[in-house]
Amino acid sequence: MHAIIIKDAPAVKSAFEAAKSIQNGNPVIHGSNLIPTGKRKSDGSSPVQKAGGHLTIFTACRWNSDDTLNGLLYQNSWGPGWATGPVWPDDQPSCSVWITAKEADDIVAQRDCYALCGINGLVPRTPSVVLQESFDTRNQS
Repeated sequence: MHAIIIKDAPAVKSAFEAAKSIQNGNPVIHGSNLIPTGKRKSDGSSPVQKAGGHLTIFTACRWNSDDTLNGLLYQNSWGPGWATGPVWPDDQPSCSVWITAKEADDIVAQRDCYALCGINGLVPRTPSVVLQESFDTRNQS
């Protein structure tokens, strides 16, 4: 078995910080009792509800046309049968849903959210969606 080494895991304090981390290739884990229902809307999103607790991961972010954060991709380990309904983009993982930036902020506010940095052993993936405009997070506070 190949070991995956994580060199650092700094705390993440907002959905925007999570998005910056993800854009720099660092997924964000979180333990929360706020869990999406798994019933996707037409845009691949799912509303969050208070439920048990589970460790999951944010793996992608999407932005509005005015460069504000739209939401984060919430992915869990419950397998392909967990989430139902439309996906966006077409290759959205089957065990994932998009959540709003507000819902992501609510999850992060529980203070159990960490960026996985310096990961050794992950294979880079070429995105299937190309954005018309880029978003530069370096100038954001």
